Amino acid sequence: MITKGNKSRTPSLETRRSTTELCPLDLYVLKILAFLKLSNRENSIWFEIMANVLKQKLKHGIFSFYDNDKYVGKSLSEYGEWSETEVELIKELVPNNNVIIEIGSNIGTHTVPLAKHLSNGGKIYAFEPQSQNRKLLEQNIKDNDIENVQISKIAISSKE
Repeated sequence: MITKGNKSRTPSLETRRSTTELCPLDLYVLKILAFLKLSNRENSIWFEIMANVLKQKLKHGIFSFYDNDKYVGKSLSEYGEWSETEVELIKELVPNNNVIIEIGSNIGTHTVPLAKHLSNGGKIYAFEPQSQNRKLLEQNIKDNDIENVQISKIAISSKE
């Protein structure tokens, strides 16, 4: 906050240099602006989801994720990745021209780096039945210019 005489004001978004300087109200406004850009896509449920979504450049690319997620979101916020050991193991085991079937892709924290790994004609078939997670998965695939992933809205289980 800047104080000038008896008046105080908050600097505009344009005068701030980084998101670390944004106050919570500014972050909320940015989230609403992000929603307005996407408002033609869905109904009011999308607004509720977008109010809790952050978008950041992380280790494996640009990711949108839930800021209130205690596990995946917290790990992405604090470390810039989620289950990195699993991602690295799969990269070692799967040649870059193979096919990966990913059941329960969530928001794509494995999908994005593995799709980048499959750079020599490989492909990922990603299955995510939960609509909010699938929307973030689709956004994360789009934001990282990935074209070798096919997403399906299907739940897969060993039980009928």
